[in-house]
Amino acid sequence: MYQYSWIEQELNPVPIISRLNAIIKNYALKNGHTYLDYYSEMVDERMGLMEEYTPDGVHANKAGYKVMSALAEKAIMKALK
Repeated sequence: MYQYSWIEQELNPVPIISRLNAIIKNYALKNGHTYLDYYSEMVDERMGLMEEYTPDGVHANKAGYKVMSALAEKAIMKALK
């Protein structure tokens, strides 16, 4: 697994990411926009990407993009209704 600055510095990005996701979701819902939530579908018990969806714990692999593309298609169809 690769090393990233937040790991090396023992930073905990999960609360920041969770808060940002909540802000984006709240904004979308308040303004009538479709909200696409990749995170909830791909997160593991560590609150990171499931191993089967990432080569390095951060970036999606082919399986991860397959999940994301299916979610994106559903969100696009919802937005177009």
